[in-house]
Amino acid sequence: MSQQRDPTAAYPGYAALTGVFTLGTGAAIALLDRSGRLPKRFSTGDIALLGVATYQLSRTITRDRVTAFLRAPFAREGGSVGRGEVESEVRGSGARRVIGELVVCPFCMTQWVGAGMLAALCIAPRPTRFVASLMALRTVAEVVNIAHEAAVAEVDRKEDVAKMVHRAA
Repeated sequence: MSQQRDPTAAYPGYAALTGVFTLGTGAAIALLDRSGRLPKRFSTGDIALLGVATYQLSRTITRDRVTAFLRAPFAREGGSVGRGEVESEVRGSGARRVIGELVVCPFCMTQWVGAGMLAALCIAPRPTRFVASLMALRTVAEVVNIAHEAAVAEVDRKEDVAKMVHRAA
């Protein structure tokens, strides 16, 4: 991974990034409210859908091999961590490094993606629900794929144990 660094050296960049997020989100809220598009509340179903979609889209942006081109200005593609994901290493210094830390961290990316999803839901609900549903479907499919792989591995393990017991007998 990267060399040891003084974590406080990045604080000014983090503060700037936090300011951009806060000002951008605040401006979006104000514009949505002024235009009458900001709902009094979001439905539980929309929150659940956007929550799953935000998880998946954040992970897609920050970890998928096929989206490495998005991270390339800020991070070097690292090794495979399985299932089409890669771990990227941040590069550069200053703003480049701070943005790099954002674009390689699925947990950090969620609030940016989530804010974008909520704003999009206010502006264009039908297309946003479509995209969010697609990301949610991908999440469900991944869970099913992982469960299938685990089941196959367990069956294979049991067969291997049975063969060893048979040979020993």
